[in-house]
Amino acid sequence: MPHLSSQQLRAWRGVLKLQAVLMPKLEAELREETGLTINEEEGRQAVQLALTSAGGHQIRAAMDVRFRGVRRRLVDLLDAEEVELLAKIWARLQAHNAGED
Repeated sequence: MPHLSSQQLRAWRGVLKLQAVLMPKLEAELREETGLTINEEEGRQAVQLALTSAGGHQIRAAMDVRFRGVRRRLVDLLDAEEVELLAKIWARLQAHNAGED
């Protein structure tokens, strides 16, 4: 069985720990400030809907809350080069793993 080096293991655990800590905090902020939740269902179901003007207002408010949280808890803690590097890393990993189900 292949093992990970201590550095590789720290990187992997960092991804898992960040998601485990960050997502519940972002969800709680969204729920507390807007009453909305994000429900990401598994699978590829399609939904068709019509958004009212009031609903559009709520969605925009929710986006503001979410992006403010992401900025405060992630983006603002990195410099511009780190953000760019992180974006490149995630893009490469997503491209490599796309469609491998």
